[in-house]
Amino acid sequence: RDLEEGDEGFEDCDDGNLTDTDACTSVCLAARCGDGRTRNDLVEGELGFEACDDGNELEEDACRGDCLTARCGDGFTRGDLAEGDEGFESCDDGNEIDGDSCLSSCQLAACGDGVLRIGLEAGAEGYESCDDANDSNDDACVAGCVLARCGDAHHRQDLQPGAEGFESCDDGNQIDTDGCINACLVASCGDGSLRAGVEACDDGNRVDTDSCRNSCEEARCGDGVVNVGFEGCDDGNQVQDDGCNNLCRLGSCGNGQVDQGEACDDGNNDDADACRDACFDARCGDGVTRGDLAEGDEGFESCDDGNQVDDDACSNTCVASMRSNLMRCGNSSRDVRSFIPQGVQLNLVVGCSPDANTQALLVTRH
Repeated sequence: RDLEEGDEGFEDCDDGNLTDTDACTSVCLAARCGDGRTRNDLVEGELGFEACDDGNELEEDACRGDCLTARCGDGFTRGDLAEGDEGFESCDDGNEIDGDSCLSSCQLAACGDGVLRIGLEAGAEGYESCDDANDSNDDACVAGCVLARCGDAHHRQDLQPGAEGFESCDDGNQIDTDGCINACLVASCGDGSLRAGVEACDDGNRVDTDSCRNSCEEARCGDGVVNVGFEGCDDGNQVQDDGCNNLCRLGSCGNGQVDQGEACDDGNNDDADACRDACFDARCGDGVTRGDLAEGDEGFESCDDGNQVDDDACSNTCVASMRSNLMRCGNSSRDVRSFIPQGVQLNLVVGCSPDANTQALLVTRH
């Protein structure tokens, strides 16, 4: 060589042709990456191979500084294209991990891209708990790439009743007494939550005989349902003497009220007045001497032996009859003859001087 590089007429090579795409250019200089001429005499993998040569050393355009065509994943973010142009890259981290900040498509990770971002702690900017690539707020993943939950104010509608996570409403509050309870179900009678201004009670069960009816109304006497432990009956009417009175008590003899099947009911335990303890009218011949009337009053009885024998000590009209060997003293209505066995023959021994309350007999056996 008689010339140094830089001297006029200097030659690196001379292959006798004017081809600019082989190892020796038409100006007799050795081909190199960055000379603006793309070699085509080599195959990919061979030393000196060029896929392109744009004559610059920029790594962010279509032809990299090593004369290889720019591609997504090469670690260089292209800057020569506008968003929307084919090959546009908003990032290029040189890997194929789809869950980091740069997708394998060389686009910045974003909520809604359909790829769940990983590697971030909850609360960190860009954190995603889901990403379903849509803008719907009524499925399992709501806006902001957050998993749907009861109380987020988004009514989830992608599930059937009974499925875990099903919501029939979501009002986003923790008020359990409005139209949407805290379980994200439309308030209804029997859900166990008392709806203010709508329900009088709600015990959450289907027992209709406790203090809260299945209609979420408080049990009351007269509603037609027996409140167990508090009511003996409840016939749902206001008829006092039909066997269930208006206090929801079963009709019974002795309650002071004439119920069905009773002739009378004076509410006492006096079996010798006008109403017997079995709630039928006292009558001559019933075996109980009335004690509520004075001699001369209608219905007065001086005796009542409960039989139809008219010639014994008590006639069939309930009037005591004196036997010939007995003597009655005084004006008292007390009957002492009942202590003398029938058929026993007695004679008067002496007279008597009873007080105002005593009928006295002084007798002796034959």
